[in-house]
Amino acid sequence: MLIKKILFFFASLTLAVLVSVYLHEMGHVFGLKLATGQTATVTFNPLHGAVTTYANQSMTQAQARLVTGGGILFGALFGIVLGLAAWGLGRSLWSAPFLLVGVLSSGLNGLMLVIGTAINQSNDIGRLLSLGISPVLMFVFGLILLLICLGLFLMVLPALGITARTPLGERCLVLFSGVAPYLVSVMVYNYFKHPQKMVLYSLYCFFSVVSTFFAILLSQALQHCVQSPADGLRSELAWTHVIYAHGLMVLSICYVLFAV
Repeated sequence: MLIKKILFFFASLTLAVLVSVYLHEMGHVFGLKLATGQTATVTFNPLHGAVTTYANQSMTQAQARLVTGGGILFGALFGIVLGLAAWGLGRSLWSAPFLLVGVLSSGLNGLMLVIGTAINQSNDIGRLLSLGISPVLMFVFGLILLLICLGLFLMVLPALGITARTPLGERCLVLFSGVAPYLVSVMVYNYFKHPQKMVLYSLYCFFSVVSTFFAILLSQALQHCVQSPADGLRSELAWTHVIYAHGLMVLSICYVLFAV
């Protein structure tokens, strides 16, 4: 049973990371379309990040804010809506990977806001700060997204076979089995390809580990007093669910490698 939980979560999380990053970039594309009517192209590297490129043209401050902030605003919104819609329609183990998209979309964008406002980096957050967006506002919005992430996380845990009775050790083993391989891959890739950005990626990986461990401890406490909609699932995790999740993972990887 434990190996099924590990494999199911690993594949589901990989899918969720890829879809969440892609939705973040689609948020920029959507913001650009709303602001200027332009279309854009997306370059996607799951181990380094993604970039949305478009023709240079003068923009008003409001347009620039919409394009730059669209990645976080629309990306998080798209992911949360997708996750909740899939869960609402299916409410089963088959929809659990898509609910994880909502978890990751809110969590990654929230983490970007919270960390970015603290270190004033030169990505979306740095550009938003230069456009006059209040760092306090972005920090608070980041915290709200992280709270949404926690709520969705509590919803999906029972579908991953993690209940209030699951021991802390097993909980950590299952969840870090999905998080750790991806973070290690990111660090190794950027160590050789982009060593100048190792400090930034080290910070992201460190906060990802800390956030995951904090979420594990908090979820264990909250699961004793909060009932998840997934608690009443009648089906148990089976190998068909594991194969299904890996199929989705392979499709998402192929799309990133060959279509984006």
